[in-house]
Amino acid sequence: MSTAAVTGTWNRLTTSALALGVVHGLVDCASGFVVFRDVGGGGYTHGTILTLVVLYNALAFGGQAFAGLLADRLNWYRGMAATGAALAAAALVIAPWSTWGAIVVVGVGNALFHVGAGAHVLAASGDRATESGVFVGPGALGLAAGIWLGSQAVPARLVIAALLVLSAPILLQIGKRAVRTTTTLPRVQAGLLVVVVVCAMCLVGSVTVRALVGGTVAGAWRGVSPEVMWALAIAAMSGKMLGGFIGDRLGWATTSVAALVISAPLISFLVGTPWGAVAGMLVFQMTMPMTLKAMHHVMPERPGLAFGIPCMALLAGALPGLFGVKLFPEWTWVLGTALITAAVVGVGLVLLVRTGASAGPARDWLARVLAPAAAAE
Repeated sequence: MSTAAVTGTWNRLTTSALALGVVHGLVDCASGFVVFRDVGGGGYTHGTILTLVVLYNALAFGGQAFAGLLADRLNWYRGMAATGAALAAAALVIAPWSTWGAIVVVGVGNALFHVGAGAHVLAASGDRATESGVFVGPGALGLAAGIWLGSQAVPARLVIAALLVLSAPILLQIGKRAVRTTTTLPRVQAGLLVVVVVCAMCLVGSVTVRALVGGTVAGAWRGVSPEVMWALAIAAMSGKMLGGFIGDRLGWATTSVAALVISAPLISFLVGTPWGAVAGMLVFQMTMPMTLKAMHHVMPERPGLAFGIPCMALLAGALPGLFGVKLFPEWTWVLGTALITAAVVGVGLVLLVRTGASAGPARDWLARVLAPAAAAE
């Protein structure tokens, strides 16, 4: 694919990804509402609440790799997305009668929708990370809306459910046929296989750290300022959406490393100020669409699994916060973690060139730089 095609501006595929992103926001809104209205406001003990929240996260995020395997095996992306959205709507109706049942239903529904819709976006977007960011970004704002509506006991249950039902035409029209990317890997030799594995480990590890650090930044303002919490949600959404656009133009490795280095002092030394926390969140989240799309390049014929594995990694990053474990005694630890992550992400994305997969417009330049080394092997 030419650089012009990769760096092309908004197109029909981007619009489709945004439409799916809106539904993504509604699914996450339903999830947040059930957790904070029916679990948090249900009069349960702390232990029961913790169990329900962990159960939801285990199903919603931990289940995505398994859902991805199923979707790839059955070539069932559109149906899986529609089923997931329907389950999220059903959970809202079930919750007043059975909180446990609703948590299971919304957790499974969340996993199915994310993998079904996300895999379609990955498979259809070729060498571009733009569409991944446009699809995933609205989830942050939807989740924040669900949390606020649920914690404030706003009677929005049936409205959210109705919007999910009305989104059915979007899911049925988009991706009527599964689209397979034309990106392929060369025949994997023994040495190349090691490169692919290392690359995948770097990408997955960076996702876990992003979830851990992002949760730490948000946690610093939770319960302190509702306005800043909303601003952080908007920043997370904007960062994910902008990251794909910028990465497709400047190169994934360049953009990801620069974003992490720039965000490091913001989320370390200036996180106590509203503008520092918001700016840090925005820049830090810019890496998301590139690492997600890069994971797809690692396994181009399995878009469902490529989407599900990074989302499972989010669970690992979220677990310490759920159990109240503070892994960063001082904010200077966040600085070091962000810089180390920048190096790891850079290595992972550059290694993609060695596998023959693309890594944004910089891939041709990197290929020329690495060509002498490859020829000498």
